[in-house]
Amino acid sequence: MSRLEKIYQALQTLESEGLGLNIEQKAQLREAEEEIIRREILPVLTEKIEPLLNQIERELVLVVDYNPKQPLKVSLSRRRIVFPGAVEIKAESKAKFPSSDNQSTTKDESASKKILCVTMPNGRIIKYPKAKDTFIEVIKEIGVERIRPLEITCCKIPIISNKYDAKYGRAQHPIGDGWLVLTNSSTHNKKRILDYIARRLNIPLRVEMLIPAYTEENLKGKRAMFSLNGSEPLNKRNAVYEVIKKFVEEHPDSTFEDIEIFFPRRLQGGYGVVVLEEEYQYRIAQGQNADGCYFIDKPFTDSRGRKFYVCNQWGYNFTAFQKHIENKLGWVLVEV
Repeated sequence: MSRLEKIYQALQTLESEGLGLNIEQKAQLREAEEEIIRREILPVLTEKIEPLLNQIERELVLVVDYNPKQPLKVSLSRRRIVFPGAVEIKAESKAKFPSSDNQSTTKDESASKKILCVTMPNGRIIKYPKAKDTFIEVIKEIGVERIRPLEITCCKIPIISNKYDAKYGRAQHPIGDGWLVLTNSSTHNKKRILDYIARRLNIPLRVEMLIPAYTEENLKGKRAMFSLNGSEPLNKRNAVYEVIKKFVEEHPDSTFEDIEIFFPRRLQGGYGVVVLEEEYQYRIAQGQNADGCYFIDKPFTDSRGRKFYVCNQWGYNFTAFQKHIENKLGWVLVEV
């Protein structure tokens, strides 16, 4: 017998004996009922319908009208409706991860910084020197719209959010469309989170923690360098800056809007490839994580005399920028 059945049976026994409940007791009963629905019914219901809904590629609202004395009614709505007097009961999140794990490690294990290597279902291997970049890229590949409903939290805040946290804002990274990914967790916990996502969404991911090859380059911390049309080697951020510089020099009549359209925000993410001085100051005033994210010491000016900056936050998103300038401008930006 389920917990709900026991509650309803006890209620029927009281009523059959002529013992009614007072207002306070009825409120307590309702709270107990909703807690059981939240903890036991909704998670099972979600797991049952999620595989069917995964084939749908747009947002929708399903309205479930349940009356124990009538057939179940499920209807589709094109917009979110708040019914008068309705109480939203959300399934309690079961995926709560700490910022770091408490597993004991040997001295040799803790000294070896591990990286994440993720093999996607299509065979693509995502592996960056920093675990956070791999984590972010995998989240983007799977899709925010699929991961957010899982309500995964780390450090007691959602790993995917559209609002900077007062404490962990610096560990939240833009991934486009206003969404942020929290990376304030150990490599081990990043693997646990990705494993959990794969299990819940039934995605055949292979997530591994690897120790980087012990080479002289790794010991020196050598970074990838790139050449723009045969130029001297540049790191990623400076390579992007030189691209914008070259574009502005060749198109002196361009407005900021022209430049932003040509280098769309999605190439970088939430920071954008370029940003007007006004937007930068607004971000700072709002306490957003913008300080140090742009070349503010090397600004540009558009044809209308407006100052703008180039973003210096480039990692997993650099590949898309390379392909963009090659396709649109015919410029070559290759690793050397």
